[in-house]
Amino acid sequence: MRREAFLKLGVTAVAMPWLVSCSSEAEKFAALSIGTFSRELAPQMEQSGYGHFELSVIEDLMPARPEEDFEKHLVVLKKLKIRCQQMNGFIHPSIKMVGPDASVDKVLSWAKIAFARAECAGVNYITIGAGKPRKIPDGFEPAKARAQLSAMFARLLPMANDHGVTLAMENLNSGETNLGNTLLECLEIVEAAGPEMKLTVDIFHMMRENELPASLIKAASRLTHCHIAEREKRTPPGTAGDDFRPYLRELRAMKYRGAFSFECGWGEGRASPARAISVFREQLRTC
Repeated sequence: MRREAFLKLGVTAVAMPWLVSCSSEAEKFAALSIGTFSRELAPQMEQSGYGHFELSVIEDLMPARPEEDFEKHLVVLKKLKIRCQQMNGFIHPSIKMVGPDASVDKVLSWAKIAFARAECAGVNYITIGAGKPRKIPDGFEPAKARAQLSAMFARLLPMANDHGVTLAMENLNSGETNLGNTLLECLEIVEAAGPEMKLTVDIFHMMRENELPASLIKAASRLTHCHIAEREKRTPPGTAGDDFRPYLRELRAMKYRGAFSFECGWGEGRASPARAISVFREQLRTC
């Protein structure tokens, strides 16, 4: 065999496993579940290939309402053709989690009901956004508020674990709250809470806060879920044409295996569910 041909064959043999692995990794990433918060659009979501709903603890687990109300609603949830294993909207805005008026007892009582009902509904993942409950009151020390929130999460974790629920804190932009406005600040809070506390990354909020995609790599060990919406008007992908690929590339590099949920508004002037998932799936494939 000529030396050139031998070397070419050798390079190809070495490269092929990498190429196969790369292709497989790309396919796995591009096939991750894409869901939405909008149960009222169930028929369109089913037709367009959405993999899950991310519904509301407040509205769908109803911790503030009697058990019989929840049992009636549970029948509705179980009839959904698209699974609902994730929920957001963890706690009522009036219940404070930080500050001088923070109420540990109210939070724990609410969570006790929510986690038990989550197990009944087959929900195993809850994101804690809670912009108002975690907002730091004027004059209150931010470091103390962060410590309060970490301690609150530490109290919630064993309760959630008893019902097979994973908890994650979500980064929120400064227009919604003043605590946990970046993914890296949230990372510090969840690390102080304990090894089982996770992170939901919201790329809409990252873009609003001009947080660089590199933050994702630093938080990689905690990331288990991802929210998506376009930056300007919180629209579905494919409306204004936002390119999420700088963030998606970082997620792909860390071999992210969580789900994506579109947390956005729908309607006139916005991309349809079919267009949104098509555009976003293409960005997953080409990032």
